[in-house]
Amino acid sequence: MPFVNNVIPSRRESPLAKKIWGITPLPTDPGANPLVTTNLKVAVPTNGSPNLSDNPTTLRIDHHISERDNFFVKVNGGRRITNFLGTGGGTGAPTANNEANVTYLPMQAISGALSWTHLFSSSFYVEKQDRIQRL
Repeated sequence: MPFVNNVIPSRRESPLAKKIWGITPLPTDPGANPLVTTNLKVAVPTNGSPNLSDNPTTLRIDHHISERDNFFVKVNGGRRITNFLGTGGGTGAPTANNEANVTYLPMQAISGALSWTHLFSSSFYVEKQDRIQRL
């Protein structure tokens, strides 16, 4: 059976619930109706804490050519998409006059490394490394 007017009678509330309700602050949103809103606030992405979508990939191949020669090649690549409210001069949620805007910043990069190590003796070896990068 539903309660009359969908209101729980105060005699049915526990003393603990009454105490917790008494110390819970009312909503702080100035335009909110305290009867229908909560203290829940939405996290707004800013350039200090943006929404990120990462898709990194790494591939590495090692090859033992001989007792004296080792080789590897490694490729890193990925795409990071960032979006946030604000500009370089300021951050934060949009204001009443929409001074803040949404910044969308896609980044994509590929880099690689090559290494070859040749052992001439137990105390002397040469290692050659190269890096390539494309943004």
